[in-house]
Amino acid sequence: MKIIKKIVRYGVSLLPWVYQDYIDYYKHFGKFPNIKEPKSLNEKILFRKHHKCKGNERFTELADKYLVRDYITSSIGREYLIPLVYVTDRAESLFSLTNLEDVVIKPNHGAGMVNIIKGGIDKEQLTEIVNNCDKWLKINFSAVGREIHYKNIKPLILVEKLIGDGKEALTDYKFHMFRQDDGSFKYILQVITNRFKGDLIRRFYMDNFNEVFDGENMVYGEFFEPETLLNLEKALELSKKLAQEFDYVRVDWYIEGGKLYFGELTFTPAAGLSTGYGEKLDHIMGNMWITS
Repeated sequence: MKIIKKIVRYGVSLLPWVYQDYIDYYKHFGKFPNIKEPKSLNEKILFRKHHKCKGNERFTELADKYLVRDYITSSIGREYLIPLVYVTDRAESLFSLTNLEDVVIKPNHGAGMVNIIKGGIDKEQLTEIVNNCDKWLKINFSAVGREIHYKNIKPLILVEKLIGDGKEALTDYKFHMFRQDDGSFKYILQVITNRFKGDLIRRFYMDNFNEVFDGENMVYGEFFEPETLLNLEKALELSKKLAQEFDYVRVDWYIEGGKLYFGELTFTPAAGLSTGYGEKLDHIMGNMWITS
């Protein structure tokens, strides 16, 4: 049976990417996607992955966690960037650094790969990290979720200053920005907590910060401290500037010590296979996205 499964997986891996996405979508949702006439957010992301759309040529540059720093600096100012300590295309060069304390080490060309260093580390720990980084540099991340715009990102290792205590994951504030025909924006704010502790906690706010979507309806409540709310209002205005040339993009932020930090720009969240929205919100967000 194991041999048969391996043969099947290998056979699927040889299929064109669009057919692999059909199969994976079915595995996630129990039905096939409508990619030709997409309605939901996930379906429209799949369409974006497999068709040349307006703005696609910018995806590679701005999904690059290193090159996007120039875009942030020129668009809204470098004060929103997490300080960069070091960048390299050779993992072994990390051995030359004399002060690897309170930093985050990650590649620029993908997701889900990160080492957090709180305090100092010994040589054995550094060796393990260098080995991880060497593996990361060799990954073709475009093939992981069949997101072609990652293919031409030159792999690098980034060392950034650690914000937060390194024990509790920072809250993620993800603005799904949908540009409308008149140039205005609709948005969904996705807030993610509990990342290090097991099951993620997700909350979704639609075009305001006072109502959270409970899966079926919007429920009113005061969910943010005043200082956080001020930063979210600022993040929304900055997200509009960063999203201006795209019909849809997700703009991620962190808030730490009362300060707002840019996270990343994401053009194909979860590669179009996210089960975290729920069916109703997936379609609401799809309706918000007016494709160019």
